[in-house]
Parts: sequence; structure tokens; C-alpha cells
Amino acid sequence: MDEVKRQSSLTIVRDCDRELDAVNLGRLLDSDRLRTDESFEETLAMIQQAKAIISKYRALMSNHFDQSRKEIRNLNINASARTALLNGYDTSVAPARLVDTQLDLQSPTLAALEKIFALLRAKTGDYVV
Repeated sequence: MDEVKRQSSLTIVRDCDRELDAVNLGRLLDSDRLRTDESFEETLAMIQQAKAIISKYRALMSNHFDQSRKEIRNLNINASARTALLNGYDTSVAPARLVDTQLDLQSPTLAALEKIFALLRAKTGDYVV
């Protein structure tokens, strides 16, 4: 939990992007890459790695926002100041919360791609990339 406190939401996003780049997610549907991955083993492994990364960073982002709100709620200030501070915090992190939404959207997309490639893998030889 201490690690989450020290990381800003921007750092979490950058780290997530860096890890997704490391598994070559941007090349997942690249036809040249697919042409060399006839059994789709590499593709399915990339998807599994990306799903794990996204799950990890969704949890980090959620913990980050929850912990920050908890810290504000625990401040020794009057209720109206606390409410104002929470409202200000929520407003200021709204753009960062869009990343949460993006990560939420990537999960079902990757799950659908995983099903497609699993089906294609079962039909090896019936198509050309």
C-alpha cells in the first residue's frame, strides 16, 4: 500500500504503458507479425500478458484513488472543509479517472481477441493471414 501512496496516477499510467509496450501489444494485429505466428501461440501469450498487466494497473489505480480519498477523509479538519477538499480532489482527478475507463474497455476487447485467436488456432490451415 505504501508504494501506491508514493506513485501518482500519471506514474501508474506511464508504467502500465511501458509494460504493455514491452509485450508488443501495439503489434498484436500486425499482419507481418501474425504471418510468422502460424499457431497463434505468441499472440495468445501476448494477450494473456496484456490482460495481467491491465488487471494489475486497474487495481493500482483503484487503490491509488481510494487511498487518497481515505487520507482526505481522515484529515483533522471540519466536515465542510473535508467535503470541499473531497469535491476538489474528485474534480482534479477526473481526467486521470478516464484511464480507469480505458483500462476497463481494454479487458473485454482483449478477452474477445483471445477468443477469436483461439478459434483461429483451432482452424489452423483454413485461412491465410
